[in-house]
Amino acid sequence: MLCLTISLHRRALLGSAVNFSGPLEYIEYQIKELANEEPDAFIVTGCEGEEKRQELQEILTRNKKRMVNKWTVSTTGITIFDERETEIGFDIPAVLVRSENDEIVIEDIF
Repeated sequence: MLCLTISLHRRALLGSAVNFSGPLEYIEYQIKELANEEPDAFIVTGCEGEEKRQELQEILTRNKKRMVNKWTVSTTGITIFDERETEIGFDIPAVLVRSENDEIVIEDIF
């Protein structure tokens, strides 16, 4: 976790650092794992350019918080649906930052 010096309602915000480099599958896995820590925001570096921003937006959209019917398969091969819907995904904003002359500049917030 990365502690931001930004405060909101007199509470320090916690952010998880995401380095936007490498295969998209790896980046998406990294974001999903960090979401389990329940940060206030993802602090994303290396997401420069319209194409990378679009890819980040697609990852966040694919993993948006929603309700689904989970199911299991019995030993006889019959699908058994859960009685209740289960919430999956997350609703955590991404803050895009870049380093400029030893300063951190907030570029955008998704």
